[in-house]
Amino acid sequence: LTGEAPLDGALQSWGDGPLRVLAAGTPAPDPSALLSSPRMTQLLRTLESDADLVVVDSPPLLPYADAAILAPATEAVLLVLRAGKIRYDLAHRALESLTSVHARVVGAVLTGVPAERLPGRRPGSEARERSHAPVSDRRPAPVPDGEPARVSTGVRSPAGHRR
Repeated sequence: LTGEAPLDGALQSWGDGPLRVLAAGTPAPDPSALLSSPRMTQLLRTLESDADLVVVDSPPLLPYADAAILAPATEAVLLVLRAGKIRYDLAHRALESLTSVHARVVGAVLTGVPAERLPGRRPGSEARERSHAPVSDRRPAPVPDGEPARVSTGVRSPAGHRR
């Protein structure tokens, strides 16, 4: 985005497969201006034209503006919440923040849930096993010392195809 390196030189291969990663690099003095710039939009479009799927990750939504700036430039947003660290009121506020910028929130992922706390699971069970336990509609109790929600800011696919 700063023009210090060509895109092909900045993209890094991940393993032996076709996955490539564009790391954030050195923090910019004004990341909000950089992320909301026409260069960012052009970068996303260039990546879309060359990939089956583009996933953009961002810092936590509530303390940083990055996710709210990037979300409208993506086709979809997936809210990522860490179990035992996020309080319900902060998750709700994060969702409201995304709604206010007209982000298309398609779902949420709860990470960091210990296996022994999952219905029908026991430590060492295979991840592909499915639990048939009913899903509770109760809200979890707020967790003290919660941290803001982390957001995978968006998903884009070539030619605007929804993923």
